[in-house]
Amino acid sequence: MKYYDLVANSCEVSGDMAKRLGFEKIFRAGIDIKLIDVDIEKGTSCDDCIAYGANKKRLATLASSGARGIAIKDMRGDGRLLDIMSENDCILCVPTNIFTSSTGIERSKLIYRAEILLNVARKKHIKVSFISVAESKLHMCSYMQLIEIAKLIGANEQFARSSISTVNKELLVK
Repeated sequence: MKYYDLVANSCEVSGDMAKRLGFEKIFRAGIDIKLIDVDIEKGTSCDDCIAYGANKKRLATLASSGARGIAIKDMRGDGRLLDIMSENDCILCVPTNIFTSSTGIERSKLIYRAEILLNVARKKHIKVSFISVAESKLHMCSYMQLIEIAKLIGANEQFARSSISTVNKELLVK
């Protein structure tokens, strides 16, 4: 299987680094794919972008106007948003950096919410992507680490591998 990941714009990554971590390619947000923070930017459309944030209403608007993926910052699901994502074949992106950069009770809450969100997304037949969104080389994960984080929130091995391979390819490769 070929695996793909997305890191933050600030993360300098080379092809050699991607191979060492087990990825076919690591994409950079803002360079290889547009990433819109809905809590900051006010646009109403984003063809082929990934929308990220906590504002569910803005995420729903972008999901219905051409966003490839939606990443929910606080991992709190919203029935209306998930229905719109399902109708528009929008991919749910789970940024694993929220788990690796948080600690204690906050991390436990995020893992719990992500598990519920993952279960609801699967019931609604929404494709799920696991991406690291690492801000530096220090915070990057190998493909195996992404699989283990996916398993931590309730994915089985096959689902996690498919999400990091097939779904990430659909999300990131144009």
